[in-house]
Amino acid sequence: MSPSLVKLVDASILPAAILIVAKAIGLYLVISFLGLEWQIEYANNSIFSVYPVVFKRDVGVLSTYSDLFVILVMLAGYGIVTFRATHLHNSHIDPKLVVTLAKLNFLGLVKDSYKIYHTAAVWILFSLVAIIFTSYNVIVGTTAGWVIIIGLLIFAGITVALIRDIEDEIARAKKKLIL
Repeated sequence: MSPSLVKLVDASILPAAILIVAKAIGLYLVISFLGLEWQIEYANNSIFSVYPVVFKRDVGVLSTYSDLFVILVMLAGYGIVTFRATHLHNSHIDPKLVVTLAKLNFLGLVKDSYKIYHTAAVWILFSLVAIIFTSYNVIVGTTAGWVIIIGLLIFAGITVALIRDIEDEIARAKKKLIL
């Protein structure tokens, strides 16, 4: 297996776990805060022998807000990676920030292009997975459409910031080649 593929698989473990845990936490938070009634049912011929059940009247609210939670969590991760690309990239980090990070023993936050862009690619994919699943829920009518609109707008904004950083990185690399 190529080193890049191994890096991508390694970088995908955290976002995959966060995606699953965010859905579970989102469901729990919505049920808790809105006081929705739910129960546990048992299935004999299933991979999961226990699963939660909510009343049909509550499915729309539960799905809408838990999907919103998942999208916001995934986009927060993507935003953090983009922040690292724009502010903690070893090719263009502010020297004052390096000194501050060194004093706080946080120099490990500074990464090279290879690590940053591999991680960004993984977070883009998992953010899109969250958006695609939410889009499916919108299409089948269990999630409100405004959730996907919010998700797409935030995704577009973060992606524009990352693309600008990539363009700046390419310009810096070209400038080094010319000099």
